[in-house]
Amino acid sequence: MRAIVTAGGTSEPIDDVRVVTNLSTGRFGASLATALADRGVDVVLIASKALCQRPHELDPRVRVVPFGSTVELQAALWAETETAPDLLFMAAAVSDYAPDAFDGKIRSTQDTLSITMGKTPKILPTLRRRCGDATRICGFKLLSGVPSEELLEVARQQITKAQTDLCLANDMAELGGGRHPAWIVTANASQRVDGTKAETAAALATFALQDTALGGDVVQPDDTVTLHIATVDPALIDPLSDTLDHHGRPVRTHTPGPWIARGWEVMSEGPLTVLRPPSQRDHLLPAASVGLYDPVRDLLLMGRRTAGSYLDHWAFPGGGIDAGETPLQAALRELTEETGLVVASREPLMITALTVGTGPRAWYLTHLLLEVDVEAEGLTTPVLTDELDARWFSLRGALDLQPVATGTDRILRRLAEVLIP
Repeated sequence: MRAIVTAGGTSEPIDDVRVVTNLSTGRFGASLATALADRGVDVVLIASKALCQRPHELDPRVRVVPFGSTVELQAALWAETETAPDLLFMAAAVSDYAPDAFDGKIRSTQDTLSITMGKTPKILPTLRRRCGDATRICGFKLLSGVPSEELLEVARQQITKAQTDLCLANDMAELGGGRHPAWIVTANASQRVDGTKAETAAALATFALQDTALGGDVVQPDDTVTLHIATVDPALIDPLSDTLDHHGRPVRTHTPGPWIARGWEVMSEGPLTVLRPPSQRDHLLPAASVGLYDPVRDLLLMGRRTAGSYLDHWAFPGGGIDAGETPLQAALRELTEETGLVVASREPLMITALTVGTGPRAWYLTHLLLEVDVEAEGLTTPVLTDELDARWFSLRGALDLQPVATGTDRILRRLAEVLIP
């Protein structure tokens, strides 16, 4: 994984010795770079010259590229995005205006000084075309003394206009006293985080990494992840999901109850309980399920179980993963066995991991959502089998189905958050 973080304020020259700048220290961006490095990400920090003059605040694992003006920041970004990064965080405070610079030094003989300033180029809206759709881009928005509803609306407007994936939104009036409260905002949702700079930066890093293709490349310095649930909103932490354990490393937490109830195993107890994630428990049975979704016709395939422990419950086609199979291969095989439908392998729209059950027969389930064209691919009529009675529903219709199998409701609600405007 490779990430670029920009941090600090731009300095726009008035003459050879004077600049117009802002109050950004760049400390949050530096904390974010450290949080990403902690998670095994290769990080480039494009830092203001003022931040670079405080090397004790810079993580030695992070490569630092300095900038001064907006033009220099853009040039550094262009150089570093020759190869598109996986993650891009635009935490730098970029000046909206820059003076018409004076050659040399303006003499201090006048009682007043007037300077003309013009708009600087907007960098954020150019990055999607520059980096492509594979890069997860996070913008930043800072307002002062406004209602939270207004702050969230402005953040979402930025996401729409700049085609970013998320935004960290702050209110200047709330910052200070060692706290750095913020909203992590996406196009359809928002999450409040209230902690120190380091804690909020860690929450943002975790959030941004959840939906990226981490695979098994992320490691921790001590093979654990510490989750400060007392200071980071627990809604960010999903004990149903294995996405936060960074490829099976144990997790230390103050509040183990919800994790134990979802299949996590206690390794040691103390001030922090150390838990082993479901994916590392040998007695968990790996499984895969698949959802077929036609976005043009708003059709989602669901089936009522005709056999097994979830008899008459609505669920997605799926079952156990055989030796040598990937989750996608297993899900497509189960789809054909349970519905008679044959779908070619393709890149999933969404992947969700969760644990079904808590005992020795618990399943570690990977759910894959695939986009299909029902009519063009000949998928209109599923076959009734001795395992599943599958039918097509609208997504809203699927949300109303009862009863549903364990985990199915959680997956449906996640799909609704993403797919329902």
